[in-house]
Amino acid sequence: MSRVSDELLHCQQLQEQSDKQRKLLEAQLKDAEAKLDSVQAEHLYTSKKIVEKLEQRVRVVEMSCWNSKQNRGLVEVVCARYIVACN
Repeated sequence: MSRVSDELLHCQQLQEQSDKQRKLLEAQLKDAEAKLDSVQAEHLYTSKKIVEKLEQRVRVVEMSCWNSKQNRGLVEVVCARYIVACN
């Protein structure tokens, strides 16, 4: 009878250890998920900021190109008027 009770006690101890390990692993998983969520949120925020900066740069380049085209057109008109005036 004592052998059966010893085995039962051993099984109960193994069960307790397994439960403790399971709870520890669940807590670690919860922490890892929280860190992952935090990192994802941070990267999303950073990505949005990068996109905003790139969009602003595109607008600046577009305006610069537009101004450059306008200036070229104006220079061509002034040169043409000058040529006409000189003839």
